[in-house]
Order: sequence, then C-alpha cells, then structure tokens
Amino acid sequence: MHKTLSKAMALLAVVSLLVFPSQALETAEMPTVKESIEMVLQGMAYEPEAYGLEEVSFDQLTLGTRIPAFTMADETMSEITAIEYYPVLFDSHVIAVARVAYNDNLPMTTISCYLAELVDGAVQHDIPFALLFDEASEANIIDQDLPLFSQHALLCDERPVSLDVSVPTSLDSLTATQHYLSVPKVQQPTDLSCWAACIKSIGGYYGVSKTINQIYNYGGITPYQGASIMTAWNVFENSPFNFTVQGELAGGTTCIAFSTLKYYIDCGYPLYGAVIYGSNEGHAVVIRGYYSYSSSSSYAGSISYMNPSTASYEASNVASSGSRPYVYTDSYGTYLGDIADFLAVID
Repeated sequence: MHKTLSKAMALLAVVSLLVFPSQALETAEMPTVKESIEMVLQGMAYEPEAYGLEEVSFDQLTLGTRIPAFTMADETMSEITAIEYYPVLFDSHVIAVARVAYNDNLPMTTISCYLAELVDGAVQHDIPFALLFDEASEANIIDQDLPLFSQHALLCDERPVSLDVSVPTSLDSLTATQHYLSVPKVQQPTDLSCWAACIKSIGGYYGVSKTINQIYNYGGITPYQGASIMTAWNVFENSPFNFTVQGELAGGTTCIAFSTLKYYIDCGYPLYGAVIYGSNEGHAVVIRGYYSYSSSSSYAGSISYMNPSTASYEASNVASSGSRPYVYTDSYGTYLGDIADFLAVID
C-alpha cells in the first residue's frame, strides 16, 4: 500500500477535533464537516455506477454520527484523532464511509465504499461499535463486549442520526463542470507495489496489457519493492508502453494547480498521482476525473481517483488552494498528505 518516493511533497496541516458534524467548526465562513461531505457526494452523484452505487438515490442520503476508530500495534490500542470516520446511508444501509481530516481548520473529505459493508453489518445489528485497524492494516469492527475495550467510553451506542444531504439534480445548480475517465481498477499485490499497479491501470486504459511482474522488470526494480515517481516516468516512456509523459512536479512546495489537472483530464489523459507523508513513506493513485464548481470559496471541487490499495474509486475534496488530500490509517499511525505531484500519461 505504501512505497518510498524520492520527492518531498506538502503535508496537510492537521487539527484534531473530536466533534460530531452538528458541532463542527463554529467559524461562520468555514464549511462544516457535513458540507465538506456533501461537496464530494455531489461529484459522485453524476457517475454512481463507477462506485457501485447505481441503485442509490443521492437526494435521499443520510449522514450518521462519527464512528470511533482505533489502531492496534504491539498489543497497544490508540485512538485515532487526526481522521474522523462517518457513515453515509441510503435506505438505512451504509453505502459509503467518509474520512475527514483538517487542512488549516478546513475539513477535507475522502469518500469510498470499501468499508461500507463492514460498517453496515454493525449498524444492522444495532450494536455499539468502533473501527479497529490492526497490524495488517485491515479494518475490523469491535464492540463493547470485548474486555480489552471496556475502558473506552467512545464506542458509538446509538443508531446513526439522519442529516439531509443536498445533492443537486442538475449541473446548472452549481455552475459545475465534470469529466471522468474509465481507468481499470487494479489491486496492488503487496504493500509496496502501488506504483506498478497504477502503471498497469493506465496501460490498460490505453489498451496495453502488462503484468505487475513485467512492470517491475521494465523498471529494474526487485519485486515487490517500492519505487519513485521518476522510476514510474521511466517505465512509461522507456519500455514497451512507449507513452509520452508530461511531468507536473511541485517539488514538495505546493500542489499543482487544479486547472492544470483539469486540462489533462479534459484531453483524455489519466494522471499518475504521487503522495508522500510521514518519514518518506508514500503512495500512488491514478487520478481519473474531476468535479469543478464556483459556488464555494473554500473548495474548488473534487477529484476521483483509482486507489490500488483497495482496487476501487475514491473521491475527495479539492480546496480552493489546490490541496488534494490523501488520508490513510494503519496500526502504526495516521498518514495525511496531498496528491501533489503527477504525471500526465499520453498515448
């Protein structure tokens, strides 16, 4: 799921807030958590089939209360405070989970569906529950009956509370533009092979089918080690892929402008996106679309990307500053970073 990158990238400034959506961020001009989540859902509503949500009515969604979350490493449990988890429901079932972090007090949301079935099982059983991320980076449901967790009072002991989620019925209501590319969903086989899975996905988009092992061979990297964005660039251009690459590297100082990202997507070019966080740890995703609007002073829109760690599409806010968050939790910590650098890959 992770890989080592040679370029430093901007990290999100995080403020840990233990709040529920109705309590979040009293500042008048700052969006609430609920509004941040709504912004991302608005973009997802126009291609629900991409997320497996074609049977969902987006104008009938509700938002549940915050799910307590913990990590477990070396038999020590720690509460996660830098990322907040919220269930998104339709017809009383959890259909997605929102992960919320903060960038200079601005809530930044990422929504995916891969935890939905797990969380929905707990919701349908109407039991107090929390999320636990174990040493294999897997998410589990825990409940108050386990002695190890009996001392914690933060387990959710109520059903989700309904909050209206406003999704427009037409793009005109937000003066929005959107564009999405159908890149293949590829599962990375090991923790460090995300870069190769992203190359495989982009190759598949252009009709060039290669295996993960072949991509490692092209890069001269021992399977299944991590690799830098420059290695990915070399594989795209100097291998049987023979693609043209336009590199957009912020050099760790800022994010590439949202307008630049939109330009490449509008041209039909998927983007190899790189993010770094922690002590030189990172990840790679394939940016495959955007949703842009001018009705918010805090958010420029949202992006959609293929995440090889779950072989699924995810969507996240883009701040007006251009910041594009990537948030991740495993048993050893919480990682927050920007998808700052990318390679536009041209057939």
